[in-house]
This record gives sequence, structure tokens and C-alpha cells, in this order.
Amino acid sequence: MLLGSSLVDIYAKCGLVGEAEDIFSKLPVRNLLTWNVLISGWCEHGHGEKALGCYDRLQLEGLSPNIITIVGVLKESGSIGDTMKASQIYIEVSTKGLESEGLISKSLIDTYAKWGMLVEAKLIFDRLPCADDVSWTTLITGYGQLGESGIVFELCDRMIEVGIEPNTVTLVSILNACRLHC
Repeated sequence: MLLGSSLVDIYAKCGLVGEAEDIFSKLPVRNLLTWNVLISGWCEHGHGEKALGCYDRLQLEGLSPNIITIVGVLKESGSIGDTMKASQIYIEVSTKGLESEGLISKSLIDTYAKWGMLVEAKLIFDRLPCADDVSWTTLITGYGQLGESGIVFELCDRMIEVGIEPNTVTLVSILNACRLHC
């Protein structure tokens, strides 16, 4: 089992994900770790559809995705624009009570912001127990990309009010919002 998992990992990291999946399919037992390695390999090498297909197959085999799995497939669904898959994953996350997991919440905010679904992104942001500079910046960037400079400035003010200093990426996003506003 260990040798097979290691081979899947090596092939996937080298970009030979098809070969990694061939080895994976021959493993007598596939655990969450080997699924995550395969999904990560497909994601890393620009094959979002295949990664999402593996995610579905993982669940059909009766395994529950963990935070690593969920963050990976959320990122991929965001990259390929699969809003239906991201919404499905969000429902799964909600029913399992994983919304408050920082990485998952940040991934959801990022995914929805990239698609211009800022109402959804803001709802998730508002549920965060403690938003950090990355969460604030992701939301600010999303509003800035849609030319919502007024909201960008409000968010920046609120960010500073709660004691979080804007980082370099935040400042660039604010400047871009200013540029779009002029």
C-alpha cells in the first residue's frame, strides 16, 4: 500500500498524472491520502474536470473528503468556473458543519468573489469567527474587480476599525478600485 501510494505521489508531482491514476486504479485499497494525492495532481497540472471527477468517485467509494480535499476542489471549481460544483460542495460543507474552518471559508470567499457572486462571498465572510487580512483582502479584491469602489473603501475602513492592517495585496486592490472609479 505504501509503495503504491508513493508511486502515485511521485508520478502526480512529475506531471504524469495519467500514469499516477493508472497505478492508483490498481491499488487494492485506496484511502483518503491517495485520493488527495491524485486530486492534487490533477489540480496542480491544470486538469480541473478530472480532479472534480475524482472528488465524486471518492465519495462514491464511501469516503468523506477532508479539509485538504475540499479546499483543493473548491479552488479547481473556481478556476474552471463550475459554479454548480462549488455550490454543491458548499452545501456539503454546511451539512458537515465545516463552514467555520478557516481554509474552507477562505476558499469559498475566494471562489465566489472570483465569479462576482459577492453576496454569497459576503455571507460567508460575515460568518467567520475571526476574519484575518487574507479574508478581508479577498473580499475587497472581489468588490474592486466589479468596480464597487465605494464598498471597497467601506470594507477597508471596517478592516482598520477592527484592528487589521491592510497588507500589500490589500493596498494594491484598493488602488485598483480607485483606478476603476476614476
